[in-house]
Amino acid sequence: MNKKGYLELSKIEIKDILEVNDKELEEAFDIIHNLEPYGVGAYSLEECLKIQLKAKMIIDKKLFLFIDNYLYLLVDKKYNLIKEKLNINDDILFSYIDTIKSLNPIPSRGYSVGKVKKIIPDILVEIKEDEVFYEINRASIPQINIKDKLNDKYYKKINEIVSCIEKRFETLDKIMKIIIREQKIFFINQGKKINTLKISDIANELNFSSSTVSRAIKEKYIKTDFGIISLRKLFNLDSTVFLHQEKILQYIENENKEQPLSDQDIVNLLEKDGIKIARRTVTKYREKLGYKSSYKRKKY
Repeated sequence: MNKKGYLELSKIEIKDILEVNDKELEEAFDIIHNLEPYGVGAYSLEECLKIQLKAKMIIDKKLFLFIDNYLYLLVDKKYNLIKEKLNINDDILFSYIDTIKSLNPIPSRGYSVGKVKKIIPDILVEIKEDEVFYEINRASIPQINIKDKLNDKYYKKINEIVSCIEKRFETLDKIMKIIIREQKIFFINQGKKINTLKISDIANELNFSSSTVSRAIKEKYIKTDFGIISLRKLFNLDSTVFLHQEKILQYIENENKEQPLSDQDIVNLLEKDGIKIARRTVTKYREKLGYKSSYKRKKY
């Protein structure tokens, strides 16, 4: 969120970070929008004002229409045009204006935002005599401390979690070895030069799927002599093909496992996001990412 209390990350980005599906995300937003200060977590002024109205149990379609489409007319005091657009009289218009004035356009006002949480880098990079060295930052690995005795069931579960965490960082270590080799010029020149490096290149070399590599580098950061940078910056992520594959990956990762998306479903979702590609292309990208068909992904 920014200082005003508005969200700056898109819903797709939030889903990617939290690893949740659409339903879970909407449930989270419902909870946030019902917490004080009302309006925090909105994407726009219009949404912020409507959240506050709903908190006050004010549900008025014409008032919502006013907020969604004609606030700019209010700024210019074009009252007659507003009345015409909404088909309302003076009394209702000024009642609406009073209601809007009672709302808070900056919901975070009066609340302390506290200190910004610092990014803990996952990898530490150091340059010595034109050679690049790295190590995994152990401080970034979640620590699990068991204070009380646990029964075998819970102890086994915790061991599985620890094993999973260790495996993720082992994967990251393998990926970093290749990155350091292929992007040595990036580190030597303090980020001013970069080689071409694709996720698929690393996936092929390590015999991983592209989705495995993509998940491993997600939200990972490197500490260098010239600052902390996102691991994704070291990849050529701006190509159209990669962006399409990232979309497909996000759709499949967040799908209902009991009703997985068919390739045609993915085509339709991409089209809604303004991306038009053929179903056979979606099939090719899906297979390249390491995902099976919807029939084989279905969990009963």
